Amino acid sequence: MSHRVVDLTEEVLAVRRLRAAATLPRFVALCCLIGTVISVGLATSQWVLWSSLAFSASLFFLLARAIERAAVWAVWLLAAVVGALTLLLMVAGVEESRLISKPDFIGIAGVLAILIPCWILVRLGLKAVWRRRRTIARMTTSPRSEWRWFPRDDRLRTALGMFTASLFIYVAGAVPAALLAITMGGHLLIFGVAYLPVAYFAGRLWNRGRRHLALRLQEIRKLDTRAPVLLLRSFGDDDLPLERRYRMGWFFHAPKEAFTLEDYVVNRIWYLGPVIAIGNPREDLSPLGAAREYLPTDQWRTRISQYLDESVFVVCILGSTPGLSWEYEKIQARGKQDSVLVVFPPKPIEELQRRWGVFRSNLHRAASVDISSDSKLGVPLLALFSSSEAPPLVLWCRYNNETAYAVAFSRLFEWLTLRVTTTTPDPQR
Repeated sequence: MSHRVVDLTEEVLAVRRLRAAATLPRFVALCCLIGTVISVGLATSQWVLWSSLAFSASLFFLLARAIERAAVWAVWLLAAVVGALTLLLMVAGVEESRLISKPDFIGIAGVLAILIPCWILVRLGLKAVWRRRRTIARMTTSPRSEWRWFPRDDRLRTALGMFTASLFIYVAGAVPAALLAITMGGHLLIFGVAYLPVAYFAGRLWNRGRRHLALRLQEIRKLDTRAPVLLLRSFGDDDLPLERRYRMGWFFHAPKEAFTLEDYVVNRIWYLGPVIAIGNPREDLSPLGAAREYLPTDQWRTRISQYLDESVFVVCILGSTPGLSWEYEKIQARGKQDSVLVVFPPKPIEELQRRWGVFRSNLHRAASVDISSDSKLGVPLLALFSSSEAPPLVLWCRYNNETAYAVAFSRLFEWLTLRVTTTTPDPQR
């Protein structure tokens, strides 16, 4: 085979099972935390009560975190807790049904309605740690980077104003949503639905504030002197959304379009070097992601050639526009074909094949890599072209959401770390 193919589907499923199992202790922790706030507000003298609730919330949050990290003891502890709860509720349900002279199966049915979902989540966690414990542990230790720099001019003041307004909308909007939920029975789902418009507008405002904090390319390069990572993509893919994984408190999150593929990819690869790109001259505000430089239309080709020579890595979000096709040609002409990472956007396989045809026609090493549709593999996520001695590596999965890309980048980091470790000469020799 002319390239290596890695199927990540089972690893992604293992991650999703563990996260599903972790929702149970996280939900209990959230309930304990809410109980702590209520008890402090209504019964401040009952310090034993609210301190016990706070301590329980901390323990369950830690248990959920350990389950997500594939700790076997944490999953078995969760199974033991659910098992003990099953026995207690079964006994209590039967005794209560006898006291009120009703058939036993009514009490048992109510108990089962609570415990069956719990046991399903426990089973998912046990299955995941039994088969994929090493995989999940590797994923959680992947290197990540955070931006630590902010502008010190009007952009910072503008962003702080937007953050303040966004927080005010978040807090003020919770009052009418809570009143509506209480009026209609006090269900959390009603609160979430009523709060959605508030979270949408507040999230958009928060997202715009983050965009105002984005530093320009030259500012980033002065602060981070490492060799840059050049990001190539079509301007039309700047705001390409990426499907988030489920999180508790989903109604507090920013709108769907605020979580973009570029923002996620840039955050994952920043540890390789400062990620830079040429910006769309038609936009008035930089999208979240790479640090951009804005140039006249007659100068961007010269600057791309310059950055290709300086970059330690080239990351391409696969596209097929004429400008991107020219950039693919320059990768080959400038001799950067052995340090290229291709990110396949979350598109149907037919669209990815069309875009891949443009890429492989301009990069010689990609000519032998075929991404024909395969129902067993799903869609490609990443393709790595490293040294000429190593065959291209293509990572596939049946999913193309945040979790799938997280697993794919974890595999990529592991492979790159191994390559650096094996190629670095021993200083003692």
